[in-house]
Amino acid sequence: MSIYRYILFPSLLFSIIFGANNYLWPTNASNSITTVFGDIRPFRYHTGIDIRTYGINGLDIYAIEDGHISRIAVSASGYGKVVYIKMNDGNTSIYAHLDRFNEKLELVKEQLQRQCDCFSIDHIFSENQYPIKRGDIIGYTGDSGSLSGPHIHFEIRNRKGEPFNPLLTNYTLKDNISPVPEKLIITNLDKTSYINGLPKIAEFEIERISDTDYVVNNIISVSGEIGISLEIYDKMDEQPFNFGLYNIKLEIDNVIIFQAEYNHINFNEGYKVYSERDYSKYNFERKKIYSLYKKNNYKPSSFIQNIPIKKISFEDRSYHKCKITASDYNGNQIQVNFDLLSTKNKNTIIDITNKQNGFLVESNDEKLKSINIYLINELDEKIIFNDLRIDTLSSTSYFVQNSKVLLNTLALEPIYKDGGRGPIQYHKIKFDDTVLQGKIKLIDNERGTSFEFEENNFSSKQPVLGLTLDGKLYRYPLYKCSIRGYISQMFYPLELRGLTKASIFYLDSTIHQFSIEINSNVSIPGFPLILNDKLITLKSVNNQKKYSSFDESNHDDSFLYIQSYPDKNLIDEMDIIYGPFLIGPQSVPLKNEFELFYENQENYANLGIFKYDVYNKKWKFSDNEKEGTKIKTKIKTGGIYSIIKDNQPPIISKKIPNIGSTYRHDHFSMLQYEIKDDLCGIKNENSIEVLLDEKKIIVEYNTYRNMVFHKLKEPLNLGTHTIEVMVRDNCNNINKIKGDFYIK
Repeated sequence: MSIYRYILFPSLLFSIIFGANNYLWPTNASNSITTVFGDIRPFRYHTGIDIRTYGINGLDIYAIEDGHISRIAVSASGYGKVVYIKMNDGNTSIYAHLDRFNEKLELVKEQLQRQCDCFSIDHIFSENQYPIKRGDIIGYTGDSGSLSGPHIHFEIRNRKGEPFNPLLTNYTLKDNISPVPEKLIITNLDKTSYINGLPKIAEFEIERISDTDYVVNNIISVSGEIGISLEIYDKMDEQPFNFGLYNIKLEIDNVIIFQAEYNHINFNEGYKVYSERDYSKYNFERKKIYSLYKKNNYKPSSFIQNIPIKKISFEDRSYHKCKITASDYNGNQIQVNFDLLSTKNKNTIIDITNKQNGFLVESNDEKLKSINIYLINELDEKIIFNDLRIDTLSSTSYFVQNSKVLLNTLALEPIYKDGGRGPIQYHKIKFDDTVLQGKIKLIDNERGTSFEFEENNFSSKQPVLGLTLDGKLYRYPLYKCSIRGYISQMFYPLELRGLTKASIFYLDSTIHQFSIEINSNVSIPGFPLILNDKLITLKSVNNQKKYSSFDESNHDDSFLYIQSYPDKNLIDEMDIIYGPFLIGPQSVPLKNEFELFYENQENYANLGIFKYDVYNKKWKFSDNEKEGTKIKTKIKTGGIYSIIKDNQPPIISKKIPNIGSTYRHDHFSMLQYEIKDDLCGIKNENSIEVLLDEKKIIVEYNTYRNMVFHKLKEPLNLGTHTIEVMVRDNCNNINKIKGDFYIK
């Protein structure tokens, strides 16, 4: 028996997997793109590239290789008008958001629509039914389907139907610009996790050394299990967009901890996107954060190169060299270097004594190298004054002379001999008569929940956290994390069972106490969950799992809660029937799917369940499916919700034909209307009905342009014609126009 060994180089390996391709570029619209393969999208990865059309509809789209049309589809949402070509090499190319197909496919589309008496179609062709040649025009650029602007969504899928990066073929793009890192983010992942002395996520500025080299200047002290993330954007020549990466790798002490390469993915892996990216930063700020650590028990997606992902936790008390390497597909590469110091959490006490001409700052901590002292604005921590007159008495003793600068608070940052830093401490120079108030907020991450308290005015008092669990009050310490802010330790979900109230107490005062009511429960996979809060019910969906471990290391359970959210800024002029209320966690996605119910006791009409879009600052309709006396919607994420009544019907404008108007027969070839409904929205083309001369016609609904139109096949006869348009929004409000127009 002979044994043969083969060595496959990366380029050869890609050729074997994806084919030795020499594809034609799919359009004459442009040679530039707006989005790369593998970029983040809501609850999925982007499975193609988006080719820029500069807002122009009607430009050519070409078959990139010989093959046959295997499928076409038409919809008001999703890919809109889309063509699938099964190519002779076995791969399939997809061209989406078209304005229209070529003439032959247009005739097929119209025939299929007539057969179903509908606009939306999805049709599969046999292999030899519609052969296609490389370079044939298959359609034209457009803006159909769900999109934020005109473009071509272009995909290539392998023989298994899995999308792979089109840039793995012969395609090249002009790109000589390296990715640009913005911030390093360290996340606390267990109860022993501290970053620079605080049990809280921390962000660090990155300094540019050269076009390819970046550093975080200060040593970062850590303990417990942590997660490392990077905010980073790629750029391309002459393009204004922020692109995703092709490759990113984290090494600690020359050991690869995490590596991702955006080559190919399976469609059923889309839900894993928030296990590998930061949901909160994307959802609330549209920032692109690459999470380079294991968040939960999901198997990593096909993008992840090293499985299992290594845990980041140090048992020693030493320094660790860290390096993140990131590159785009053209090989433009950068490195971010930073140092972690694994150390015990330090609790340095700094004493401040008021003197006639200033302040004496002292500490007995022999581990201190120095204390960084400056003035700060208590309402805006970005406003600081560093140029103080300070007499250094020793490494742990300083005299700070009085300053004429109108800043009222001293900030003191301990710097240790090992290079680490501790939490900043604050000292108010002069107190005012502001009434002390504060706000309690729950902070969620992948592993647990913390409690944050922010004072309206820096008090110099030391508050503590009180949690009412199963009717008993328990006390926990708070750590000062900003000039007016405090943070608790992390609590695992099961530790918060029976939580009904979170309170803040000041040990030297019975007056200053704050609390919030919380209705909560713990969701465990395999166990049904129902959480009731007055007229609101949260219920788990398909939460069937034969086995579930109560081991906290599994990270499967979730702490769920409902609390009121009395923010007048969100109410505006809305007719809010119930709410707003907060469903948590809101900073991480729910680990299971849930149904949210509202008990419509008053039998209100035209209701909807709405979620507040923090980024776009607007309410968005979720659903209002009826179930008995309730309305419900399925939710994948927490957030701010309300039950809103909408009595405003859709607006029909820019009417062609308009009631009572006269048109020349040789100038009238299109019926079109602009249809808008800003609150509840319009679901799809089935919510629109158009009758011409009392006969229903098939209309196209373009959601991007808010337009409904129908192209006439033959000129209308001279004389009087009747038009009727009816539009229903998601809250069952109806607008209807009906009347005559004239053709001469």
